[in-house]
Amino acid sequence: MILGWSPYQARSATQPSDYLMGTSVEKVVGSRRAVLERDPIPELLLGDPERFQAAVRALRSKTVYRAATLTFGPDEIDVAAFNRGDPELRAMIASSIEIFDALFHAGIPDRSRLPFFVGTHTHTGRLEVNFAMPRAIINRTGQVRNFNPHPPMMGSRNDLDAAGDMVIRAFGFRDPRDPAMQVRLKSENWVEKRCAEAHRAREGFDESDPVPFLFSQLKILSHFYDSIDEVLGAGAFLLDDVGYRVARRSSKTLVLEPRAGTGKRPLELSGSLITGETPETLTRNVPLDTAPQRLSAAWRKRAQANAKGLHIDPCAEPAWDRILASPSVVLPECHPRYRNPRQMLERPKLRRKLAQLVSGLARALQGSLGLRHLIDLMTPSRPVLHDIIATLEAIHVPTPRSPLQPSPPGSDRTPDLAPDAGPGEEIRHGPRRDDPGVRHLERAHSPRTAADRRRPSRSGEDDSSPGADRSTPGPNDRRHGVDEPEHREAPVGDDGPARRLTWWRYVRRDLRAAFPDSNIRILPRPGIGPGALQVRLDGDIFLVDRQGILEGAKDAAFSTVYATLVDELRTQEDLGADPSPDLCGAGAHGIAGP
Repeated sequence: MILGWSPYQARSATQPSDYLMGTSVEKVVGSRRAVLERDPIPELLLGDPERFQAAVRALRSKTVYRAATLTFGPDEIDVAAFNRGDPELRAMIASSIEIFDALFHAGIPDRSRLPFFVGTHTHTGRLEVNFAMPRAIINRTGQVRNFNPHPPMMGSRNDLDAAGDMVIRAFGFRDPRDPAMQVRLKSENWVEKRCAEAHRAREGFDESDPVPFLFSQLKILSHFYDSIDEVLGAGAFLLDDVGYRVARRSSKTLVLEPRAGTGKRPLELSGSLITGETPETLTRNVPLDTAPQRLSAAWRKRAQANAKGLHIDPCAEPAWDRILASPSVVLPECHPRYRNPRQMLERPKLRRKLAQLVSGLARALQGSLGLRHLIDLMTPSRPVLHDIIATLEAIHVPTPRSPLQPSPPGSDRTPDLAPDAGPGEEIRHGPRRDDPGVRHLERAHSPRTAADRRRPSRSGEDDSSPGADRSTPGPNDRRHGVDEPEHREAPVGDDGPARRLTWWRYVRRDLRAAFPDSNIRILPRPGIGPGALQVRLDGDIFLVDRQGILEGAKDAAFSTVYATLVDELRTQEDLGADPSPDLCGAGAHGIAGP
């Protein structure tokens, strides 16, 4: 286990939250930039990144946060078991977090601290515990004071080493300060990370990226030689290829610099190959057994300095043995990948977000169903639309009562059936309505049985003759067995609504017979003139009356049919008789009917 600190502390709108908790990150892999997907994704152990980021944005200093990472080797923490929720491993990490956090903020009470968070990275195959802390606290007077949990001093490093030794001693983690763990050749942190990322991706470096390229090659050679001079001798051709040379050397470091004018970065090397030390000659600075005493002394020293410099009321020193045995820090039971729905719903923030999501989905579904219903209402089917149009046409066209359909007694809806009409007494009382021949008898004795209602029958006999039997069903029979065509509801000579209705029906019947496959709509236009109609034939519109076509598209078939219809009706009017159904049909002008 080893603790490292990020060099970045400056203000940023999204960092370090985006980097530490992002599911993907853009990095330089080898000598190219690539977006790496973190699988498993980072896990939030403590705190709230959003609140932390809000606190960081509110600070006015140049350096606003510190980020540290506890790294555990693959043989120290089983990453898969930790993510699945191994209680023993999670308890060990909870104790480690609590000990380091107590030392970072020694003596600072919780009420004075700003929001922070702790998360993990496990996509590299090893466990990394990341701390993100604002560089400020609130003192007892409510002032925001700048605070650095790790000042750049040797004393702070020794304090943190004491905390690390405490954890290593308690849980048996690997000791980075053990002489047997000394690294033969190492470099700066950013170079080490570049090489580790390339190694995981199984990629190398080219000479255009000289620092990681040169370090990766020298590190390979370091496993075959026992001194840095031998390593540099074996890699002399590499130095010549990239244009580097040995610039300076000390007892602990060696610096390789490029030739002047190239603008390349120097490479700083360190490790046991440079110091010449071996595990046999090295000894640990302080023994692990003294870790509890050193940690307690370090905490008291830092707490006293914080109380004096930050003007706070210091809190009591924590019980280190209690933290190791039973930490007060509570971690999630497992990684989000392994959580069941019940465990996820136990988190209040997730419950709120889920409730908002369900509410939004309900509103969207309600709106979608309402819109679909509205669309259904606006787009009826063709048969329904035809029925609606026919109903509207019937509403706007008055329907008179035929003289052959008498009104109830006392009704004056038609002049000839009014109570004072005189000769219509039998019709008013209707004593023989159940007789099939009653309408024929009523018409025979009606004052309106003049020549203007007489027409020749298809058999060549006069309908008004006493021997005519009109009770025999005919092709136009629609009224209780009486051969009474519907177009005989009103005399043609009448210019009132009855005649307009009769004229409209004549035209509709004739045009539908002549154009059976066309969509025909006929509307009366009494405001233009007597008998004026608007005829819509498919996409063409015509304005017509009893004299002919007033205006509209030039259509030879329509013009021929309508001219024939007008001539036949005009001829019948001149003869003083109603137009015959046969003359109004298709047979009159030679066009086959349906």
